[in-house]
Amino acid sequence: MRILMSLLFLLFIGYHSYKLIVLLKKMNQGVIMPLTDEDMASIKNSERREIKPPTLSTQKWGIILYAFTLVLATTLFILAIFHDEFNFYLYPFFFIPLLHSNDLFQLFSITNKGILSGNQFIRWEKIKSFEFVPIDVNSRHYGFSSEINDKKELKIKSRFRTISCIVMTEEMEQNLQKVLEENVVRSSYS
Repeated sequence: MRILMSLLFLLFIGYHSYKLIVLLKKMNQGVIMPLTDEDMASIKNSERREIKPPTLSTQKWGIILYAFTLVLATTLFILAIFHDEFNFYLYPFFFIPLLHSNDLFQLFSITNKGILSGNQFIRWEKIKSFEFVPIDVNSRHYGFSSEINDKKELKIKSRFRTISCIVMTEEMEQNLQKVLEENVVRSSYS
């Protein structure tokens, strides 16, 4: 069981390391939207967090914390291997810091190749659908915020995951709708 948990942990760390490398590579490549500060102010990752440009300098704290989390989990794993009395039931606790690593980045960007959101990059070919969902008082996550009520949440579904952002203006909603329709339709026929 210890070997199985060790292999699972190594796969998990490898996957998250790969995601970080892909994210760093895709950050500055052909950003389509948002380009201006006004566009960035009209998209939010969550209720209180505005997005920042997809550059290394503006996302440096997210990158540092994500890398630190990976190094910390790997160090704890290596120490656990060399400690003979370590119980394999504690292995799942190494996964916990990485499960919410998406919240470390204030990032939502549409590029020529796909969409960057948090620590994820989704290629156009992988996107199955998208929709704008109205946010009202009965909304599960955002209904209590008067600033967010009557806005829209963009949900983009791919094969294995769903990403979302909050769209604050009608103009941004129309721009996102146009770009997403062009690229998702185009990639589905390619």
